[in-house]
Amino acid sequence: MRNAFANDHYGFFFHFLNTGDSLAPPSAGRQKPSPIEIWDKKVEAFDVERIAGQLNELKASYAFLTLGQNSGYYCSPNRCYDTLLGKRQTSRRDLVVDFANALAKHGIGLYLYTTSMCPMEDELAIRKLQALPPWNSNENYGNYEQVKHLRVDDARLTFFMNAWNSIHQEWSLRFGDKVKGWWVDGCYFPKEMYDFPDEPNGHSFARALRAGNPDAVVAMNPGLVSSPRRNYAGDDEDFTAGEVIDPQEAIPQGPEIDGLRYHLLSYAGISWGREPLRFDGKGLAERTRAITAAGGVVTWDLPFTTAGLSDETFSILKDFCAEYWDGADAKVSR
Repeated sequence: MRNAFANDHYGFFFHFLNTGDSLAPPSAGRQKPSPIEIWDKKVEAFDVERIAGQLNELKASYAFLTLGQNSGYYCSPNRCYDTLLGKRQTSRRDLVVDFANALAKHGIGLYLYTTSMCPMEDELAIRKLQALPPWNSNENYGNYEQVKHLRVDDARLTFFMNAWNSIHQEWSLRFGDKVKGWWVDGCYFPKEMYDFPDEPNGHSFARALRAGNPDAVVAMNPGLVSSPRRNYAGDDEDFTAGEVIDPQEAIPQGPEIDGLRYHLLSYAGISWGREPLRFDGKGLAERTRAITAAGGVVTWDLPFTTAGLSDETFSILKDFCAEYWDGADAKVSR
């Protein structure tokens, strides 16, 4: 039975990306990915046991990890993806499995971030996956004019959609119930990509995500919104992606909206994955409690390194944890 974040209060999100010198999301086109050999070393260096231990101290119910994003490099092996590209761009280490196992020792669930479209800074992926439609699929990212020579005539993106399903099905089958759910970014064009009775469509993609775990929950992100909502007409979503700048801007009126679990995602740092934290422990606790007291759940994106949270960040988060669980409204303990 698909049941998103039952009795959960908060969790943390880790943007672990191949963006050159940084692990955090870059400005569009501003950073280039490291070669696969360097990316492998970064993936190997990710200290799953230490980070899982830190999250346990912070009483996190769950964690999110990015599989990859626009660079075209991923932190879990995928033979289907690498075969289609004709070169290896997925890591040798399966960080997803290792992180899930480390978190499970503390009763913490793992959720994954993936994207609706293929990596939009990787022209090889765009070409090999036949992923660029004749309509502007990248208006928000701003590089459609630079890559439009790679567009295909098929407005439905049939080849890409089927390939993307196969790639994610391979991952899902290997992860099984180690992965509790998926947060799908960039679902800005549901009518063009998902709202069709015949496959490939939103249902076939969601089915691929759940191939290894039928109970996995799914959110499809419509982008930065002031009020979380269902993204498309299908019944494949289970929780709101809930991307907001400050959760206080979107206090829920209950645990659900549009039949979806009310979930918000924001960054604790000055931006996604970047220090310093923009709130002290009390401020972070107040913002979290405003959501959870009204029935929602909130995920905070954190700055980190492969060795874990910095002393400064961890100290503030420990203050947050103490402040939150001492609060009158934090009644459900893990």
